[in-house]
Amino acid sequence: MPSNGYLSKTLRGADKALRSGVEKADDVIDEAINLSTETAKQAAQTGKNLREAAYKEASSVYQSGEKTVKGGLRDAKSMITGQSDLDTLERLGKMWQGGLLTDAEFQKAKDTILDRI
Repeated sequence: MPSNGYLSKTLRGADKALRSGVEKADDVIDEAINLSTETAKQAAQTGKNLREAAYKEASSVYQSGEKTVKGGLRDAKSMITGQSDLDTLERLGKMWQGGLLTDAEFQKAKDTILDRI
């Protein structure tokens, strides 16, 4: 039968090992919590970046489509009326020379047509 001293020493050793194991487990848990917190922050930032990029892309696609539609409508109108932007500019010039348009009105209309070309 083991002596009390031996049992006491063994219990102290077991207690020390148990405490060491608990401390190491606590360290591992803390490290896991820190890692998961950082991962969650990175995931949130990545999600935000992706949303912003998607919004910019959608906006760009919308603007491009809008320009295409406007250009198509302008071309369709020209085909129907038989007028080109050049014809319209010539008519505006004659109206301006004839005094039917002010300098400002003529310049604004001309700039609008030239911006389309």
